[in-house]
This record gives sequence, structure tokens and C-alpha cells, in this order.
Amino acid sequence: MEITSDNSNEFLKNSLKKYAEYSKSKEHGEKEGYKWEFINKHKGVFDNFDDLSKKMDSLGSQNFFPHIWKTSVFRFLSQNHEKEFKEALGILFNEDLSLDERIVGFIEKLNPLLEKDSQWKSKAYKIDVDSAPFFLFLKDPKRYFLYPVVKPFEKFGKLLYLQERHPDLFDSRRKVWRYIAWQKYCEEEVLPTLDDVLGRKADLLDAEDAMYCRSRYFTEGYEIPKNSKRNKHSLISKEEEAERLKKLREQGIKI
Repeated sequence: MEITSDNSNEFLKNSLKKYAEYSKSKEHGEKEGYKWEFINKHKGVFDNFDDLSKKMDSLGSQNFFPHIWKTSVFRFLSQNHEKEFKEALGILFNEDLSLDERIVGFIEKLNPLLEKDSQWKSKAYKIDVDSAPFFLFLKDPKRYFLYPVVKPFEKFGKLLYLQERHPDLFDSRRKVWRYIAWQKYCEEEVLPTLDDVLGRKADLLDAEDAMYCRSRYFTEGYEIPKNSKRNKHSLISKEEEAERLKKLREQGIKI
């Protein structure tokens, strides 16, 4: 049976049921519980921009932070360009603007500062789309999708063959819109199903965790056996899968 628009919700639900089981395990708490501990400690940190440099230091550098964070770029900006950094955050959090305008404005405000500042030596590093959602997540984790790297989500999408129904989730040429597309997908398709399988109101951090864990951890009942002739998540043969991927590439969709 092939995944179609008519039965995709069934496949999504089955996948998220496996996550719901995993989320109750001790292993999940040990591996992923720190995300909730972190946000419970730091939520509201950007309700104002007082002592911005100290706030940046207090956040540390968790492994789910965007890669560029580890270059200390935002600590550098808060120490050397505090006024402009506050202005950039003001743009990002300004809900009178569309989300794409806010993200682009944030990036375009900060990168020229790094390019022109002789004290900033890591010129190869550019602030990109993954950084803006992280600040949005810290501002309001229930409304903004945590998006440190795209690969786990793309892997999740490929398990459900979303390339045809939602090609914008995989469009690396339009990074801002790809992030917005993932958030919209979570809000419209993942969260309603998660509410059902978890038996409670889920939020975007639950959605991020579900897709990340489902694509990353292959405990019992999760892994697609390497010697299997049939992909048990898609229920189509390897030959059918290869033909589908060929068609996607012919359409110019990056796999």
C-alpha cells in the first residue's frame, strides 16, 4: 500500500504512536529531557533586553543550539554591538511583521556587523535561518518551532514520503520558507495527531521531539531492517521506492 493524501494521516499516527511509547521510557528522559529542563529555566529570558550580555552567557551552549552559536557569535554581538543586537531581536519579535520578514530582517541586521568588525575573526561563519528560530523558541516555545538542524526532520519527512505532498519542506534554496513550512506542517498535521496519541495538548516542542526521536533513535520496533525487502514504514518495495525517488529527482526535488 502506497502512502497517499488519503491514508497519510494513518501512517503519521502510527509513527507518532511509536514516539509516544518511547517518550515514556527512561532512555528518552535521559537523552531528551534536558530540552524541557532548559526551557523551563530560561523561558521568558527575552521578555526584555536588560543585561543582554549576561543573559547570553547564562544560556550556555546546549547540543540542540544552532551550530553557529558554538562560535560565540551571539556573545560577541551582545558584548560589542549591544544596541544593534537589541534592534535585531526587536525586529525578530515584532509580530506586526510577517514571520519571513522578521527572520530576514534579523539576519540582515547582524551579518554586516560581523563582516565589518575587524575584531570578529571567523568571517566564514554567517548567521543563517537556524539561528532566528532558536531565539523565537526561547521567546515562546509553545508558538515557535525549535529548528537547530534540518536533517532529522527531512529524514522524518522521507519516512512518510512527504516530498511529493510537501516539497517546500525540502527546498534548501528557500531556507526561510522551509522553516516556515515545517512549522506549518507541525501545526496543521503533527500536533493534532500528537494530541490524540499523547492524550494531552501537545505543543511545538513535543512535535520537534517526536520527529527528532523518530528519525534518530531506532530502539526495538523502530528500525527498518537493513536486509528487509520491504520498507515497513512505507509498505512499498525497494524497487517501488527507487522508482519514486527517481521521479522526484526528475522533478528537480532534492533528495
